[in-house]
Amino acid sequence: MWMEFVSWSLPWLLVTPYCCARRCVGLLLMALITPCTAGPRRPRVMLDLRDNVATVTKHRYAQAYQAVQNWLWDNGFPPMGWLVSQSTAMVNEVLMMYIQYLYDEKRAYTHAPYTLAAIQHFHRSLHGQLRPAWQSVKTWRHAEPGELRAPIPLGVLWGLMAVALATRSSGMAALLALAYHCLLRPGELCRLTRGHLRLPGDSGWHAAVGMVVVTDPKTAKIAARVQHVVIHDKVVLALCRSSWGALPPGVRLGPTNTHELEKWFRWALKLLLLRENQFTPAGLRAGGATHDYLAGSPVERLMWRGRWSALTTLKHYVQECTSVLATASMPVATQHRLAILEGMLVPYLDALTGSWQ
Repeated sequence: MWMEFVSWSLPWLLVTPYCCARRCVGLLLMALITPCTAGPRRPRVMLDLRDNVATVTKHRYAQAYQAVQNWLWDNGFPPMGWLVSQSTAMVNEVLMMYIQYLYDEKRAYTHAPYTLAAIQHFHRSLHGQLRPAWQSVKTWRHAEPGELRAPIPLGVLWGLMAVALATRSSGMAALLALAYHCLLRPGELCRLTRGHLRLPGDSGWHAAVGMVVVTDPKTAKIAARVQHVVIHDKVVLALCRSSWGALPPGVRLGPTNTHELEKWFRWALKLLLLRENQFTPAGLRAGGATHDYLAGSPVERLMWRGRWSALTTLKHYVQECTSVLATASMPVATQHRLAILEGMLVPYLDALTGSWQ
């Protein structure tokens, strides 16, 4: 009986310490590894839902909100905060009057939805409560359909680059070519520094192509937070290398904000005998997409380079008919001047490309 008990219990007596020791070693390893992988834990704080907005959008919201406040002050209305605390109906009435004011002043249609979005951004309690005001925006849209941004044709791009080079601004010429080739948005263009650009010959970069790293992109909420575009064009690589090759990483590559870029655009278009508002910096992205499409670039490649997630959005930019019409509608003097500048610019770019190969 005793021998039978020993033969039955001895294996358990031998296995149990092993299992306990194995479990203890596992817990010890978890305790050692977890702080290293997780990092220091930050104290919990109240989340600010307004932080879920891109930086450039926050800036536009602030401008739109301040414009409403100024209009309220000029017309004898109390501040927006007081109106919100009183009645949602009162807020809707005032905003409908403000939208009518924007329409009468022939402001751009985009001011109206940005204003309402800004009001809801700064006053979270108004979400879903501004239906009458949004209905006014919808009425405006039907009464005056918005125009798609005109893509910049390649000839106009060469003219703008020639103006930049003629005024000893090779950095602006490189910036225009980079935006056109990499399909960059104006806000992304103004945030670029030398550290966001990788070129052949850079330390630690051994590829034959370049790369632009886009931080804080417009689509960060639905796509990658940090995005990139590969630079294949040899002319763009040569321009970037000659203009910014020796700069330290933190130096900005162009204007610090879109207002400065738009101001330069208006000035350059005037020199090319074009209307100041005929093209905007946003047309660089649209023009580059249209040019690549007409050159036979597959739609999948365009979607990847432009960082679009929907085909309908890509169709918004690929407007080959609009590009052709924009070129045909230019005055004869403008077309002649663009042809002369193209004839001067192309040999210069060929020589620059050959010197960097």
